[in-house]
Amino acid sequence: MKRYFFAFFCCFFVYSFLFGDDSDIRSYISKMTSEEKASQVLMMSIEGEKKFPPYLSSYFDSYTPGAFILFGYNFSDTPQACAYYIKSVKQSVQNLSKSKTFIPPFFASDFEGGRVYRIRKIGSPLPSPKKIAKTLTEEEALALYTHTAEQINLLGIHLNLAPIVEKERSQGSGFLDDRIFSNDEDVLVRYAKAFISGMKKGGMLSTVKHFPGNAETDPHLSKSIIDVDQDIFYRDFINPFRRIIYGSDEVVLISHAEVSFIEKKPFCFSKIGIEKFLRNELNFKGLIITDDMAMKTLKTDGRSTEDNVLLALAAGCDMVMCSEPKFKELVEVISKKMKAESDFLKRIDDAVFNILKTKIKMGIIDETCRPIEKYKFNKEKFYKAKKDAENILKNSKQSK
Repeated sequence: MKRYFFAFFCCFFVYSFLFGDDSDIRSYISKMTSEEKASQVLMMSIEGEKKFPPYLSSYFDSYTPGAFILFGYNFSDTPQACAYYIKSVKQSVQNLSKSKTFIPPFFASDFEGGRVYRIRKIGSPLPSPKKIAKTLTEEEALALYTHTAEQINLLGIHLNLAPIVEKERSQGSGFLDDRIFSNDEDVLVRYAKAFISGMKKGGMLSTVKHFPGNAETDPHLSKSIIDVDQDIFYRDFINPFRRIIYGSDEVVLISHAEVSFIEKKPFCFSKIGIEKFLRNELNFKGLIITDDMAMKTLKTDGRSTEDNVLLALAAGCDMVMCSEPKFKELVEVISKKMKAESDFLKRIDDAVFNILKTKIKMGIIDETCRPIEKYKFNKEKFYKAKKDAENILKNSKQSK
């Protein structure tokens, strides 16, 4: 009898270790309203740079987006002011919330380096990915990205919408150019891994983008179509991502480009593409987010932003990014579709599960989905990390 009891205890322990947290999250999701779930799958832009604008109280009302994306205009001239602004936003939406348990939003922004680097006014310099790969060793890059992440994390930001893990389709097109480490796949993969590892050491999660790649045109400006055969698609598009995210549970940002041999629709709307290539073939278990729904490439076929958001979520994206001020409208259309369609409700439940798992990794909620993050800005730590990063760049230049 003791032997059976011991065996039962061991099985129960293993089950609890592997699945206990997941069942707590699923239980929490089952108690959320449709509107609360709809809010969680949205990454919205927000105005202001010093504190939460009071006029936005009626805009957000009692619901909180799952995340906020910060653009250049959200960053003040000092790290203290930036950290205070983010704290103000979080506290304000928490005060507005009528949920029994408030789920904090996470904050995301672009810190690729070079021309796409939101804290260039207040943080240490960060060269473009291409320059990093040409002038720094992998060890130097790892250290530089670690100290850069420490600065970003101290401001209260959780997710870096970088690195780009794709090859430039047309040299000199201006769309990616120096935003990628190299067109040599081995160099690209090595430095992308250094980027991701450095960010993680510094307290940040990274976003591998733009899966599965882009065409020669900029999707911000026009429709983007990847017109290649399957062999080239696997070799030039999928393979760099495979070498970095296979079997992982990190974060991936989906491209708006259309892959013509899969489906005549943007990849973020392609259930076939997302399930076959990302979830199944790359065995990806993490969070899938879209690029901005406001991009012109999605506005070419007469669809509204609301239509685009529903299509992306139904296809398998977990969180949609939207820089347009349509939070209430999007919450309404998502929750309405959830109430009408059981399959879509299950899809959103799965999306919210991936979002909450990511927030646990970020350290902003615990395994029971209770908020745990505190105000973390520390002036001394920020300027030490800034100096450490600057020294890496200085010493690297002296050694070459």
